[in-house]
Amino acid sequence: MSPNTKISTILEINFSIALTTDSTTVLSVSDGVTKLLGFDVDDFLNNKVSLQTLIHWDDQDIVETLFSSAIKVSSGEFNIRIRHADRLIRCIKGHYNKTIDSEKNTVMLELFLQDAKSLWQQQDNQTMMANFNAMMDNTDDYIYFKDRNHVFTGASQTLVGITDPSEYWTDLMGKTDYDVFPEDYADIYYSLEKQVFAGIDIAQEIQKTLDNHGNIGWVDNRKYPMRNYNGDIIGLFGIARDITDAVIQRQQMDGLLAEQSTIIENSLVGIVTVCDRKIIWSNRTFEAMLGYDKGELNNVPTHQFYVYEEDYQSISDAYANIKSEGVIKNELEFKCKDGSHIWVDIRGSEQHNKQGESSWLFVDVTERKQVELALKDSEYYWKFAIEGSGDGVWDWDIKNDVKTFSKQWKAILGYGEFDSLPTGIEWENRFHPDDTLHAEKTMQAYLCGIEPTYKLECRMKCKDGSYRWVLSRGMVVKHSEDDIPLRMIGTISDITERKQAEQRLRESEQRVRLSQLYGGIGTWEFNFLTNSQIWSEAITQQLGFPDLVNPTWEDFLAIVHPDDRSMLITEVEQQVSQDNSLDVEYRILDTQEKVRWMRSIGKVDVDSAGNPISMQGTVQETTRQKDAEHDQHIAATAFESQEGMMVTDANNIILRVNKAFTTITGYSSEDAIGNKSNMLSSGRHDPIFFDDMWAEILTNSYWEGELWNKRKNGELYPQKLTVTAVKDSNNIVTNYVGTLIDITKSKQAEQEI
Repeated sequence: MSPNTKISTILEINFSIALTTDSTTVLSVSDGVTKLLGFDVDDFLNNKVSLQTLIHWDDQDIVETLFSSAIKVSSGEFNIRIRHADRLIRCIKGHYNKTIDSEKNTVMLELFLQDAKSLWQQQDNQTMMANFNAMMDNTDDYIYFKDRNHVFTGASQTLVGITDPSEYWTDLMGKTDYDVFPEDYADIYYSLEKQVFAGIDIAQEIQKTLDNHGNIGWVDNRKYPMRNYNGDIIGLFGIARDITDAVIQRQQMDGLLAEQSTIIENSLVGIVTVCDRKIIWSNRTFEAMLGYDKGELNNVPTHQFYVYEEDYQSISDAYANIKSEGVIKNELEFKCKDGSHIWVDIRGSEQHNKQGESSWLFVDVTERKQVELALKDSEYYWKFAIEGSGDGVWDWDIKNDVKTFSKQWKAILGYGEFDSLPTGIEWENRFHPDDTLHAEKTMQAYLCGIEPTYKLECRMKCKDGSYRWVLSRGMVVKHSEDDIPLRMIGTISDITERKQAEQRLRESEQRVRLSQLYGGIGTWEFNFLTNSQIWSEAITQQLGFPDLVNPTWEDFLAIVHPDDRSMLITEVEQQVSQDNSLDVEYRILDTQEKVRWMRSIGKVDVDSAGNPISMQGTVQETTRQKDAEHDQHIAATAFESQEGMMVTDANNIILRVNKAFTTITGYSSEDAIGNKSNMLSSGRHDPIFFDDMWAEILTNSYWEGELWNKRKNGELYPQKLTVTAVKDSNNIVTNYVGTLIDITKSKQAEQEI
């Protein structure tokens, strides 16, 4: 499309749809549907095609609004993505209107849909476009403008390299991301734009890009709303900076430090590297401690975490002695991302390998600090007894619907002792949306007598808007005559850490499972009392054991190689009866009838009488080690042959000789090792002879011939010599192997003949 081309035809259609609680019926569709969506009118009228199923999965929030038989808002505008009959996405601007047909007891939905691209018109102002073109042609960043319907109205030339088809930035104008990017990438970009059009001031995300040559890169993508004089959002401005080199550099660093990072990330201590009082690296523990996402703290000033300026200045003053004394600060108050506060202990030290950088360790001591403060503030014994344990108390006067809460109850949810609690709708929404229905049902089941006790685990909203897991228990006090509930008294316990620990345990178990699968190490457990075993996934998926449910000892013996069964049974019985441990190697026939070597290590649990109860352990394949040992045995046997052999390094320094070498030359291994092979030279061959020999070795990696050498006693003798070069995987010579035969007798025989 040339820069001066304008789109003159607007593609648009009308739908008339009847909605009930049970059905959606298309009553009429305008003729433009074929041009806009690629389907015929009859496809919708005969219910061959459902408009709802064509709408992009990420726009289901709009689908719920449009096709609900309930009328919350009777009309409005919206933007959605619809899949065309050609399976590609079209960006659509729409308007809807809902009315009630009281005679038919239905809701009438009128939809007016317009193709976003066909709404776009280019600017004609030459002066503005000249400046705009210069910027678009010369910037290194990916810059773009879009209208309210996600259609390009301007773009930098750099975008040409990652969009197809396009040769000049003006080719992008009037198109959507779905015209120039793969759909999965366009989905990501569109999702960020929805946030802008929802009203946020900036939408930012690190996103992948794919250039026209198939190369993957990364950009820091930021999008801002553009508004008219009335404050309405009429489009967006986006700028994406290429950070591919930084991401690749980070990935390379992460690869080099993978093992160390695993240890660091599993630590209970927050670890941070700081330069110029800005964070240049932090582990996941520190990020989670303050409520941030992974990588979100990179290049963030540390100043924003301090609740009190004097604490920040005290750390600043301590920098003067950090090299010699380090920094130790106990119980500083830190500010989390959500505005809540935690207490931390800090340890700092200078990094000696990099000038100006320092390492800091953070330990969350909030729980201990809160206990200390609670003890100081408590005024009554019962508060020490109940709230000292960390529980909060609540009292509900059911008859008058009056609720009172203890100081600790408020503290668990982030409120001060004299803070007012939410009322009205805010109070009704005190539970996490996913827990609200469960909380209501649990309370009703208890009050109605369906459940004998009241016990509820749920997430409750804190003062700062975050959620904490609590365990709520209670009992009801009823009227003695009519059994009517009068009041309910209970406690809540903060179980956030337990819930988080349970989540970490699940994640840890998953990591162990994957490490077993990837490392080929299986775990097993045998119950002597039930004669049943439990095998991990690695045993069946990696080691070739059959996938059985609770396999017995006999099932296991069935896959052991027949020649090893008696040995294995004896070894297990002996080890179990003696020292309760097992370490044995044996062969199995896997599910493909292939022989494989295994090594099992286990430990037995016994009862008070010394009888075995169960055995747990690991199993790992050792076939490669066994094959390697066999190959080494063959190589060692071949080395000690009747022919003299010596092995040198690439510089002809002798590394090893065999017995036949000593017999032929008179040199012991101690005499030879460490010397050059020319120690055997007789002096009867000129340099040209050896130049030719080494030229052939360098060319063909092999030389065979006869020459005169000298024994240790000085005797000269004829010798047949073979030299072979040994190379590594990069074709670099690492060693030479020489085979020598004393041909004195054969030479004498030749002379006699």
